[in-house]
Amino acid sequence: MTRNYKDKSQLPPNMSANPAFMAATPSPIPLPVSKVQPENAVTKNTESSEAHPRPSRTEHEQKVLCPSARLRIHLEDLSNPATARFTSIVPISTLLEEAILHVQHHLFTPPAQSKDEEDLSSSRPPQKPIKPKPEWKPQEVRSVTLILRPMDGVAYTTGTDLDEAHKEIHLNLGYLHSKLDKSNADFLHEVRGVVTHEMVHAFQHNGHGTCPGGLIEGIADYVRMKSGLGAKHWEKWPANEKTRGKKWDEGYQKTAWFLEWLEGVSREGLIGELNVAMKEGKWDEGKLFRKVTGLTVDEWWKMYTMDWEPLNLRREKKARGEICGETDATCPCDNVHLQRRPGAEKESRELHPLD
Repeated sequence: MTRNYKDKSQLPPNMSANPAFMAATPSPIPLPVSKVQPENAVTKNTESSEAHPRPSRTEHEQKVLCPSARLRIHLEDLSNPATARFTSIVPISTLLEEAILHVQHHLFTPPAQSKDEEDLSSSRPPQKPIKPKPEWKPQEVRSVTLILRPMDGVAYTTGTDLDEAHKEIHLNLGYLHSKLDKSNADFLHEVRGVVTHEMVHAFQHNGHGTCPGGLIEGIADYVRMKSGLGAKHWEKWPANEKTRGKKWDEGYQKTAWFLEWLEGVSREGLIGELNVAMKEGKWDEGKLFRKVTGLTVDEWWKMYTMDWEPLNLRREKKARGEICGETDATCPCDNVHLQRRPGAEKESRELHPLD
């Protein structure tokens, strides 16, 4: 969720525009004794870190990252058990950097050029000037401050009144308090997921404020999901209107699954291309989406809903051991799993049998 406070009077109660001078407030919820002991937290934290290793920096990401950006964490209520759990389990020194790396990898790293494309571009000089591609650069960000405090909701991201290049991610201590009964691994997983979602809002483009909010939130959850940090409570199956949504722009995980499918049936890096296009262009009734993807968003959504039945059937057959369950990209066999032709009147689909 994103918010912007241009006027100091709009800030939440007891909040200052400068996080260094925010007044500490007591938690409005009862604070039972934490069930987690610090020594246990250290052990389980190590296991969780192995389950979700830090993303490695590619050469491109080394150049795109904002090395000069200040990364801060502000803990408003040290007496809250959620704060104690957070500081004992979460790797504070790397939490924000990890989230930035996820954003860079999934939204601001162009797909690698294939060898065939390299050979073609080197052997055949263009006959006419090629229009330069837009730079895969995020918004300018000078600092990111994660603030843990009691508030409503789960989390939101906003710029400060200093300027929009200074970002604040506000995370509700009450929400973390509701997760105290979770295991250390699940608690850490949720924190990383929420912070990664909010970090997307700090860097992503939005068509100068013209893009649907559902798309903005969907892209944030798309990055969270692709980073292996999807929420445990997300219900993806069976694929139907209840789990996947009635509209493409319902936002959050429902739009994220649509975007994941869209990239899978089109080309790698498509969602990053869409994000980059929103840096310069405006939504313009969906024309921007069609320009990037080749079809209108409604046409893509119709194809997506048509795929729900075979996707459910594949999942059922995989559970019974009747098909391999692999995707086209990972299966070593030559048979086609799903043959899709965007724009065609009818798609042919073929389930892949076990050899």
